[in-house]
Amino acid sequence: VRINFSNPKVAARARIELHETKFNGKKLKLYFAQVQNQGPDGDNLHLAPPQPAKQFLISPPASPPVGWQQIDDATPIINYDLLYAVAKLGPGEKYELHAGTES
Repeated sequence: VRINFSNPKVAARARIELHETKFNGKKLKLYFAQVQNQGPDGDNLHLAPPQPAKQFLISPPASPPVGWQQIDDATPIINYDLLYAVAKLGPGEKYELHAGTES
């Protein structure tokens, strides 16, 4: 059963006096509920997300900043010994990755 009170003080007084009293062999449980009214434009009164103060871009800018100069990439260091050793590996063969030690 739902009972709506027009005055919050009367609702509080009713809850104080009637909560967990016996009625027809059962305990009454009384709760307060807030009424959700719709706003004047028909929207529910939910919190709206805040307006962004700044738009943060994920992608880089369309043009570089003033004074920016591109630098040449360093020449990659190629370890030919490592490439040769990897090229010699064959499927199904056993290889020692690290030399074994006694300890």
